[in-house]
Amino acid sequence: MTDREAERHAKATVIRKAPQKFAHCNGCFSIVSRRYLDKATFRICPNCHHYRFDEGPSATQIVLDAVDAALCSDNVPTWD
Repeated sequence: MTDREAERHAKATVIRKAPQKFAHCNGCFSIVSRRYLDKATFRICPNCHHYRFDEGPSATQIVLDAVDAALCSDNVPTWD
């Protein structure tokens, strides 16, 4: 496992423990910390600058599905 894969796995594990603390960006499908969004002057994604997020119970399931896919896959695609 490369350093990048290990870091991704560690982040996925943290998110999996508390998925309600994260939102799902509708622009780039990133998982964004709600704490970041609450502190931001403008609620925009730090990756793509989109302003719409899935939040609430449905978002929690989306976040869990994404994290489970990342934890189960040995070959997770990246945007490099």
